[in-house]
Amino acid sequence: MLLPMKRGWTLFFILFAFSATAEESTIVSGVITNKISGAPIAEATVFVKSLNLSATPDAQGAYVLSLPITSDQHKDVTINVSAPGFDPISVVITLVPGKVVHNFSLSPAIQEQINVGATAPNEEPDTPEIPDTITQDDTNATDLEGILAKTKNNGHQLQFRVGLENRYDDNLFQYSDLNQERFDPDLPKFAGLSSVNDMLIAVPMRIDYDPKKYKNTSFTGIIDPHVAARNSDRNHMVYYARVEQKMSKTFTFSSRYLHMPGYFLLRLADPPNQRSEYENAEYTFNSIQAGGRWTLSKRIGTSFSGEYGQKDYNPEFTHLDNVVKAIAGAAQVKVVSFLRVQSGITYERTLSHGRNDPITNYDTSYKLNTVYVAPVFKVSNWCTVTPKVTHDQRTFTSSLVRDRNHFGRKDSTWTDELDLKLEWGSSLEFHVGFEHIDRSSNRNGVDLEFSSFTENRTVGAVYWDF
Repeated sequence: MLLPMKRGWTLFFILFAFSATAEESTIVSGVITNKISGAPIAEATVFVKSLNLSATPDAQGAYVLSLPITSDQHKDVTINVSAPGFDPISVVITLVPGKVVHNFSLSPAIQEQINVGATAPNEEPDTPEIPDTITQDDTNATDLEGILAKTKNNGHQLQFRVGLENRYDDNLFQYSDLNQERFDPDLPKFAGLSSVNDMLIAVPMRIDYDPKKYKNTSFTGIIDPHVAARNSDRNHMVYYARVEQKMSKTFTFSSRYLHMPGYFLLRLADPPNQRSEYENAEYTFNSIQAGGRWTLSKRIGTSFSGEYGQKDYNPEFTHLDNVVKAIAGAAQVKVVSFLRVQSGITYERTLSHGRNDPITNYDTSYKLNTVYVAPVFKVSNWCTVTPKVTHDQRTFTSSLVRDRNHFGRKDSTWTDELDLKLEWGSSLEFHVGFEHIDRSSNRNGVDLEFSSFTENRTVGAVYWDF
C-alpha cells in the first residue's frame, strides 16, 4: 500500500517542479516604431542571440518575447532589434521572473534616407536627384521639380503628395519685345490668345508605393493637370510613372516614362514658311529615361540619366516632329552642415522631321549644352533658401540656307532662380520663388530680334504629404 503512495508523491513533486520552472521566465513586450514618423515597423525582428530566441511584431509593431530562466536568474542578456532600412538597436536586461516592457524607436539608416527620400532631423541627404532632362520648348509645360521633391518616409507602403502651384508669367509664349508690342488678338498670328501674360495653376498629385514583398523597389505615379487663367488653349495634362530599384547600399537605379498629350506651343505659319496662314501648333510628347545615383561618401553624391523622347505635332506641322536624345549628370557636395552645393550638366541632341527639306524650309534640329549651379542654404530646420543659375547654349544645325529662322542661329539663355522653402511639421511644405529668363539669339555674330526675349515668373506652391 505504501508503494502507490510513494509513486503519487513522486509524480506530484515532478509536476510541481516543472510548474515552478515554467513560471520562471521574463516576458518582454513592447512596440517598435519609426523614430522620425512614429509609424509602427512590422518588418522588424527582436532576438536574443545568446538564448537563440526571436520574435516578430504584428502590424501595429507590438511584440512579445518569452525568455526562460533556469539557474541563471539575474543574468544579463542583450535584446537586439533590427529592420530593413533602419539602424539596429540593442538593450541589456536582467533576467528576473515577471513582465518587462521595452519600446524601441529605430532611426532610418542614412543610406535609406538618401534612397527613399526620407530626411532625419538636422540631416540632409547628400545624393542629388537623378537629373530629369524632360526637354521642352517651354519649361512651364512639365515643371515637376516640386512634386518630385524628396519626402519624409512615414514607414507606410503607400504615401501621397498633393500640391497646389500658382505661377504668374509675364511672357507666357516667350515673345520678343517687338512681338509683344504688336500683340493683337484680332490678328491671325495671335487669334484666340487673350494676352502675353497669364496665371498658371497646377494641381499635381503623386503616389509612392513600397511593396513589402520587394523591399528594395519603389513605384511613383504622378498626374499633373495645368490650367491657364487667360489662355485656355494652354490647358494640358502631364502623366508620369517611375520605378526605382536599390541595387546596393550605394547605388539606386531608376527608370521613368512621361506622357503629355496635346500641348499648345504657339500659333505658327503653315508650311511653306512664307505663307501667312496661322494655325495652333500642338504636340504630344512621350519620353523614357533611365539613370542612377551613387553615394560616394557622407558628403558627396552623384547621379546620371539618359533620355529618349518624341514630339509628334498635329497634321499641319508634321515637319516639326522630332526625336530627342539627352544625357545628364549631377553632383552634390555637403560643404558644411548648413550648405550643400548642387551642380549639373546636360547634353541634348534633337533631330527634326523637316531637316534637309527645302519645301518646308524649316529645320528645328539643334544641339544643346546646359550647366547649372545651385547652393542650398539650410537656414533652420524649417527654412531652406536655394538660388540657382542655369546657362543654356543652343546651336541650330539646319543646313537649309533659306531657313532664316534657324540656319546659322545660336541661342544663349540665362535663367536666374530663387526659391524659399518653409516646412510646417512633417507634412506641409510651402514654396515662394522668382525666375528671370533672358535669351539672346545671333547669326554669325549679328543679333536676331525675333528669337530673343525676356521672361519673369513668380511662383507660389504648397505641398501636403500624407
